[in-house]
Amino acid sequence: MSSNGLRLSFLPLLLLVLISLTACSNSKRDVYISHLGQEVRLADYDGKVVLMNFVYTSCAHGGCDMLTSQFLRVQTLLKNRVGKDLFLVSISIDPKNDTPEILNKFAKKNKVDSKGWHFLSSDEGTINRIMKKHGVQWRTDPDGSRHHKAVIVLFNKLGKKVIVYNDKAYNTTEMVNDVKRLLGPLN
Repeated sequence: MSSNGLRLSFLPLLLLVLISLTACSNSKRDVYISHLGQEVRLADYDGKVVLMNFVYTSCAHGGCDMLTSQFLRVQTLLKNRVGKDLFLVSISIDPKNDTPEILNKFAKKNKVDSKGWHFLSSDEGTINRIMKKHGVQWRTDPDGSRHHKAVIVLFNKLGKKVIVYNDKAYNTTEMVNDVKRLLGPLN
C-alpha cells in the first residue's frame, strides 16, 4: 500500500477522534434552560465557584430532597457569597418532565433564592453527556420508579472539577469548608 493510501485509510479514524473531542470540549457551550426560563451555558459561570448537583423533581425516594436540603444549607451558610462568586446549580436528569415551569415550582416549594441557585434542564443528549462526564448513573425500574447515584461536584473559579462528593460519603459542613477555601476572602 502506498503512503498516500495509508494516510487516507486513517482519515476516517482521525475525523471520528476529532468529532469526539469537539463534542466533549463543547460541554461549556451546551445550552440549558433555567427554572426562570433563561438560556444558560456552563461558560456563564466562568470566574465563579460552582457547586453542582443532579436531581429530578418527581424523585420519590428522598435522595433529591436530601440533595436540595444540603444546597439550602449551603445557601444559608454562604448567603453573602451565593449569586456573587458562588453559584449553586441543580441539573435535572429528567428533561422530559422537568420543564422550566416544573423546576420553578420545585424551587419555590423549597424556598430557593434564585439569584444564585439555578435549576437547569436541556435536551436529553446534553443531559446524558453531563451525567456521563460526572459519573451520574440512573436506572428506571420496571414499575417506572427511578434511582440515581447522588453526586455533587465542586468546580473552582477556572471551571476545573476539584472535588466530587458521591452518595452519602460527605457532609454539608465539609462541603461548605471546601467551598470557603476556594472562594477565599470576600473582596
